Amino acid sequence: MGRAVEPLTRYVRPYFATGTSLPYIANANLGSADLLSNFPVDFRIQMSPPQNVSINGQIATGDLSGVGLTPTISWDPPEVGAPIYYRVTIRELVASGTQTFASTRGRFLTADTSLSVPPEVLADGRRYFIALAAINRGGPDFQQAPLQTGLPFAFATALTGTFAP
Repeated sequence: MGRAVEPLTRYVRPYFATGTSLPYIANANLGSADLLSNFPVDFRIQMSPPQNVSINGQIATGDLSGVGLTPTISWDPPEVGAPIYYRVTIRELVASGTQTFASTRGRFLTADTSLSVPPEVLADGRRYFIALAAINRGGPDFQQAPLQTGLPFAFATALTGTFAP
């Protein structure tokens, strides 16, 4: 096997828990990886983020409330790339003094462009956000081996605003 290359672009978004002055900084990444011998000289991104992320039909770029304890998250495929699956990570914003932290409440893999949040992931009176990654990778079939990976690999993440049940 030869040398691999992994270009990565990172965008950040601050999130504040109620009553805090120091944010949690979430990363939204666009990246890919492949053998150096496969990279073209005029490299372009291989995957853009999922588009039009919504919660119960409401676009989720801003802050939402009253979405319920088992909302449906949906999105459109990326403009660039062809994901074979999506990783939906639900993070809860938590205050500790003046600092905001984020705790992972659920991580789900799906080949679909929607996901119904299962019971007991969300709780009343709390605020959350979603990191939604579009992923394409070599290696075994996603349905047979969802946690294995291979080259080439491409991914891009979209971040939502906050939401509360």
